[in-house]
Amino acid sequence: MTDFTTTLPDEDPPVLGNGVEDEVAVDRQDATTNNGSVRIQIRETGQSSWDSGATGFGEFVGAFDTLTMEFVDREDGEEYEVRARTETEYVTGTWTAPVAITTQFPGATALDVTVVDATTVELAWTDNADNEDGQRVVRERQRPGGGWGRQRAIDDAGANTEAYTDDTAQPGREYRYRIRPFTEHTSADSNLETTTTPALDGVRDRRIRPQGWHVEIDHPDADQPLEPTVLDGAQWNPRLNAKPMVRIPVPRSATWEDAPIEGEPIRVWKDGTRLPIEEIRDVEREESSDGNRNVIVAIGGTKLDEDVPGIEYPEADAHVAATEVITEELGWLANVDDPSTDAREDVRLFQADATGDYDADAIEERPFPDTSPLTVLNGEVFARRTAHFTEAEDASGDGTTFFADSEGNDGAWSGNETIRLGPGETRSFDYDTDYVVPAGEANATFVFAAPTDPTPGLEIRIDIDGGGTEVLESFGEGALSSDADQFDLRAFGTTLNPGSVGDLPAGSHDVEIEVDSGSGGEIYLDFAHLRDDRYQYDLGDVTPVDDVVTGWQQYPAAIDVTVAPITSVEQVVAGRVDVELTGGGAPVALGLRNDQTDAWDEATDVTSHTVDFADATQLIQARVTLGREDSGSTSGSFGDTPHRLDRTEIFADLVNTPVLIDFVHSGTYEELLNRIADAGDSIWELRWAPDAPEPYRIEWCQPGQRVADAEPTLVSYNGKRTVGGSYQRVIAEGKTTRVEGQTFTTASDYGLGIGLGNAPLETGSETVYDVGDRSTQYERLIDYELDHAEGALTILEGGAMDPDTEYEIDYEWRFQGEYSQPGVDDPDTLREQFPGAASNRECEQVALAAVRELAAPLEEATVTIRETDPDRSLVAAIPADQLPFEGPLKVRDVSSSAREVSLTLGSREGAREVIGELNDRLTEVARNA
Repeated sequence: MTDFTTTLPDEDPPVLGNGVEDEVAVDRQDATTNNGSVRIQIRETGQSSWDSGATGFGEFVGAFDTLTMEFVDREDGEEYEVRARTETEYVTGTWTAPVAITTQFPGATALDVTVVDATTVELAWTDNADNEDGQRVVRERQRPGGGWGRQRAIDDAGANTEAYTDDTAQPGREYRYRIRPFTEHTSADSNLETTTTPALDGVRDRRIRPQGWHVEIDHPDADQPLEPTVLDGAQWNPRLNAKPMVRIPVPRSATWEDAPIEGEPIRVWKDGTRLPIEEIRDVEREESSDGNRNVIVAIGGTKLDEDVPGIEYPEADAHVAATEVITEELGWLANVDDPSTDAREDVRLFQADATGDYDADAIEERPFPDTSPLTVLNGEVFARRTAHFTEAEDASGDGTTFFADSEGNDGAWSGNETIRLGPGETRSFDYDTDYVVPAGEANATFVFAAPTDPTPGLEIRIDIDGGGTEVLESFGEGALSSDADQFDLRAFGTTLNPGSVGDLPAGSHDVEIEVDSGSGGEIYLDFAHLRDDRYQYDLGDVTPVDDVVTGWQQYPAAIDVTVAPITSVEQVVAGRVDVELTGGGAPVALGLRNDQTDAWDEATDVTSHTVDFADATQLIQARVTLGREDSGSTSGSFGDTPHRLDRTEIFADLVNTPVLIDFVHSGTYEELLNRIADAGDSIWELRWAPDAPEPYRIEWCQPGQRVADAEPTLVSYNGKRTVGGSYQRVIAEGKTTRVEGQTFTTASDYGLGIGLGNAPLETGSETVYDVGDRSTQYERLIDYELDHAEGALTILEGGAMDPDTEYEIDYEWRFQGEYSQPGVDDPDTLREQFPGAASNRECEQVALAAVRELAAPLEEATVTIRETDPDRSLVAAIPADQLPFEGPLKVRDVSSSAREVSLTLGSREGAREVIGELNDRLTEVARNA
């Protein structure tokens, strides 16, 4: 017999965990063997041996299928390494490569901060670690712009301590502290605590001279602020639409060059006025006539460099959005002026009457759904009949007619008549519907008397447009309670289209009521009311007076006709809707709104309604609620005539307030403010906010809106006036629309044109062919010619097309509208495409808006300003009264140098910019619609 030893698989490197303090968890994940044991060892990383002489050594031996174990009583924040191998009594596997992990480091907790005086802060905390090398006291100082400066470890409080006194604090400063225990392998931060030291009253004010420069720098190597000597040539550079900057020349020193002072706080005064400067950005070395020197470059408003986490304005005025960003996002003061705007009142945006324009685009939900009674016919909008009132004597079928006056009770039945139905007799009522009545909504009410005892059995049926009869109700003799006499009328109702019938289609239906032939009794049937129960009727009167029952109307009490939203490239601030009904009178109500998510502002029983909207938007929408009228005072003449909407006009007051639509921004706050400023033709400047809790104030206005108390230090300008690019007539071509399979009949003779109903046509887009046969196509200029501008087709003699014959055509056409400035005999004309304009009406509005912008000559000027007085704002330094034209002014460009600001201003934008802006607005309005 021969003995041999099987192969022993090696162990896989273990997975380590430190989820429990003082422990290292070991997870083998899988057992690599099915016999023997596993040996796992641990030591502090860097030890030279794997035995009891190594610091932190430990060993575990377990069965081969032991997958997890823990080494306990480890040091906090210490790095350990672990190895493992498989083994049996006959053979041992190879050790795995060591795997390292640092144990959990609990650090410090419960930090508490107490201000002792203006320069002293006491700190106390709980030390939870048992192995730290030390505990750093980390301090940050709040910057004027609202952010926090760099973290500075001001001292090491030492291991196993729980208190520290900071006596290097400065008066009137806001600090935040944390304790950071550490080992050579890791560190952990305590909670943050914020505190503010009290100011030393009067000390700081006395140190600021009323003339010249004063600078304070928080140097990382100094306990107190440094106040460098400011050499000649210091520059204060206020800037428009950008962060302000200073350049401070100081004697050259290792204090500035060797220490990392970039990012440190700085405070700067000029002539006693605090400048909006907070952080050092750079230290330059400069050669000068008086020797080498350093130039400290610093800026203000560093929070403007922070990234915005994402901000959106579906629709907002630009100046309102600017205010929100400044106050709510940045946390600063905002002094934002309302923009200069042009207003137009009573601009007609929509007109429809009996001559047309109640087209598919004009009314919302048109074409109307097949369940709607609304229709447009002969230029009128109205509801078709939704209910039928029918006297029993006017229905068809069996029975005997009785007259109330002949029975000694004059007028006790509606119309003074009734029909007596005996056994086996039937009465049939016509129910004609012009639209589909949804399942469960068609209902009938029969008004009758059943004076016999027992009462007869009845069956009620409906014959659906000749498509079959459905039994709706059936009950036997005596099921009804008996009435006192034939004049004691009551109402009985039933559903005409229950689930077994479903939707009641448009058509002519018959509703029958039959007395059971096996019954001995009879009923006196007075009238029936068949209706669409989605609408309101008065159904309570079943007791005729002088042969009249009131109510039982045949048209809706109220049904809404909603005009499709009308968009505008300008802001809608007010609106008016005027209507006329055929035959006079007023509708039930008129409503207006300029936001489709808002409730309607409504007035009742009026033909004109005006609304001043709370917020401006770029659309207006009107709603007309139609009702019904009485044609007389007899039964069935109440509510039997519908309101017919003959004319609708919608007017709006429009302003060109700069607006943000579908605005989404990702980037810095400075980029965000400048995007809003561009949209609003505005400029802004960052200023210091003295005596305010917020450090900064942003001044925001349009150029020329504010007037300075005194002239700026330097102003130069040059200007020009030109009529180039001025247009008094604009033709706006909008979105293209594809038409397929339009049938038309050629004119009665060659050479005569027929209109296709749409214009202008897109060149080359048409295909003309025989009706129902696209294989036979005709050629332009051989068989026909097109007038693209007028949308007309003319067949040519000698071609293959015949007069007075039907053909079909596919083509594309473009919406178009134009506007000309009144009183201009020979206007300069601009034809432009606006692909976002989705109707002729919208094209007309765009053309009008373009003429408003482009009709006047363009006036431009370049203005250069140097403003060195820190008390005066740049935004008010533009001398509008000295410019060669009057405002409002539009900013075409802003540039800043070290000492000057240059602005290119215009009385308006150029034609390209205007057209581009209108196209952008149309795109955004369409996206929001």
